[in-house]
Amino acid sequence: MEKIQKTTIFSILIGITVTLVSGAFPNILGWVGGRYWGYLLPWLVEALTWPPSPKKIIWQNLIIDLVVWSVIPFAVLTVFFRGKTK
Repeated sequence: MEKIQKTTIFSILIGITVTLVSGAFPNILGWVGGRYWGYLLPWLVEALTWPPSPKKIIWQNLIIDLVVWSVIPFAVLTVFFRGKTK
C-alpha cells in the first residue's frame, strides 16, 4: 500500500476511535433539559424526563465529529511524512 492509503486508513480509524470514546464522557457544554455526550459536537442525547427516555443519536453531529477527528490526524500525518521524505 502507498503511504497516502495507509495514512487515510489510519486517520479514519483514529477518527472513529476518538469519536466513540468521546461518547463515554458527558459534554460539559450541554443545554438545559438534557444530558449530552460527545465532543466536538454532542451526538448522544438523553432528555431529562420522567420516566427516563432512551438515549438518541444525532446522526449529523456524529458524522461531523467523525470527519473532524479523521481530518486532524490525516493533516498531522501528511505533514510528518512529507517532512521525513525531504
